[in-house]
Amino acid sequence: MNRWLKVVLQAVIVVAVPIVLVVMPIRGLMHPRWVLFEYARPNFPADYFGFSTQERTRLAITGIESIIGPRGIVVLQEARLEDGSPAFNAREVSHMLDVRVVTRNIYLAQGVLLIAATVAVIALARQHETRVAAPASLLTGAIATVVLLVALIIFVFTGFDTFFTAFHRVFFSGDTWLFNFSDTLIRLYPPQFWFDAATVIGVTSIVEAVVLGVAAWWWGRSVH
Repeated sequence: MNRWLKVVLQAVIVVAVPIVLVVMPIRGLMHPRWVLFEYARPNFPADYFGFSTQERTRLAITGIESIIGPRGIVVLQEARLEDGSPAFNAREVSHMLDVRVVTRNIYLAQGVLLIAATVAVIALARQHETRVAAPASLLTGAIATVVLLVALIIFVFTGFDTFFTAFHRVFFSGDTWLFNFSDTLIRLYPPQFWFDAATVIGVTSIVEAVVLGVAAWWWGRSVH
C-alpha cells in the first residue's frame, strides 16, 4: 500500500472515532425518555411561571419531536398552551428549525465518518504490512477522545455558562438562540437540563472510548 494512502486512512480513523463516539449518546438523549427522566429528578428546577408538570412534559416532548420527528417544526407551530394561545413564539420556532438542521447534519456526519472509518480499518487490516496500523489508529482515536472529553468535562464543571455560550456561537449564527427566562423553551429546558445532558454525553463517550481502546489494544497485541 502506498505510504500516503496509509497515512490518509489512519487519519480518517483517528478523526472519525471521537465524532462517532460522541454523537452516539447524543442520539440516545435526543428522545422523550430523557425529558421524562430529567423531570422526574427530585432536584430538577420547577417552572416558576406556571406550567403544570403535565403541560411542561407535553410541550418538552413536542420540542424533541420537532427536532427528530417526521413533521418537523410544524408540531411547534401547532402547539398550544392550556389557554389556547401559541406555545412557542416565532423566534423559538426559528431556533428549533436551526437545531433540527444542525442535528440532521451531525447525524449525517457521524454516518459518513462511521462508514469511512470502517472502510479504512478494513483496508488497513487486509494487508499484512499495514495490519497493525488498524488497531493502532483506533487506539489513537480512543485516547484522543478521552483527552478531549476530560478537558471538556472540566470546562463544563468549572464554567458551564461559558461552555454553553461558546457551543451556541459555534453552531448557530447571531443571537437567535438567546431567549427571555419567561419564554417557553427556557422554561422547558433550563440550564440544568443541558448541564445534565452534557455530563451524560461526556461520561458515556469516555466509557465508549475506553472500551474501544482496550479492544484496539488487545487486537494490536494479537497481530504483532
